[in-house]
Amino acid sequence: MSSPDAPTPWQTQAPTASSRLLPPGLVFADTWSRVAALFLDGFVIAPITYVLLPLVGMDPNSFAIDRFPERSSFVLASAGTVVIYAIYFVWFWSGGRRATPGQRLFGIQVANAFDGVPLTFGQAFGRWTAFGYWVGVVAVLPFLSVAIVLVIGGSLWSLTLLVSTIISSTKQGLHDRFAASAVVRPAGASNRWAVRFVGLLVVLVVIEGLFVLWSFTGEPSQFMPPNFMDRYLHWLWPS
Repeated sequence: MSSPDAPTPWQTQAPTASSRLLPPGLVFADTWSRVAALFLDGFVIAPITYVLLPLVGMDPNSFAIDRFPERSSFVLASAGTVVIYAIYFVWFWSGGRRATPGQRLFGIQVANAFDGVPLTFGQAFGRWTAFGYWVGVVAVLPFLSVAIVLVIGGSLWSLTLLVSTIISSTKQGLHDRFAASAVVRPAGASNRWAVRFVGLLVVLVVIEGLFVLWSFTGEPSQFMPPNFMDRYLHWLWPS
């Protein structure tokens, strides 16, 4: 028999942020699942923008090796894409929906920290704003120096959000702290598919990076005519 003073099993375990702040059965969502869900939502939004872009005068098929669309319509389409992103995320995060399709697939949801109340419209919009997607519109203005600063700054901000999420005991990145939100998932749920999905994304990004590098340094071909990248960059940022 055990001694009456012996600790019970739960007493032998150090309390975690999840056990202190969340009801039983829930834990703060792991970073792998959150990153995978975010990219998956991007894949969901892509065909939506593909359908809607022609409505603002920009046909996605107008891009070709030897021609580019009107730059004004490109900027307008970029702004429209950001609006679509905002509506998508704010809609699914607020109004009691709690999760985007990508988040639902990986079993995670977002709510008010830490009582679980659904996010308000203001919280959801603030959380989306803190992601920094809107910077993309400014980056397509016809000024290369501004674009370089914004691209570098945006990349550093995204990295900051990722690191702040990883090191937080409650998995609240700066965007979650700004919006007073928290992301949770069922305790014991596996994240192996999220890990595999992110791994696949890394491979694809590396391949794309190698292709871009080849575009700048490789020999011209039927797929990449002479001076294509120079003409493309000059069209994108003429100043």
